[in-house]
Amino acid sequence: MDTMFLEEGMAIEFSINTVFAIDKKYAKGCRADLAYPWIEAHNVYQKLRPSAASIRSLRKESPFIDKVSEKQIEIYLNASPEMASELYRRLPKTR
Repeated sequence: MDTMFLEEGMAIEFSINTVFAIDKKYAKGCRADLAYPWIEAHNVYQKLRPSAASIRSLRKESPFIDKVSEKQIEIYLNASPEMASELYRRLPKTR
């Protein structure tokens, strides 16, 4: 794995809230069953809770989420420097 917390958190949030939105019980179970390091990435992303509009703005500026900078996270997702730094972290290469 070589992805940012932002990218993984966004993917998990989208999966749980979009794909599994039909079955709330299943979605809740998916959240509960997240393993390390994905649970950590999801928890950091959950702290920010960016709007769909802010994510679209970020993606318009930088279509490849893996290539965004900490500064772009601050600007487009309205994150504090500390939160941007957390979201910019990369998942460990091994579990």
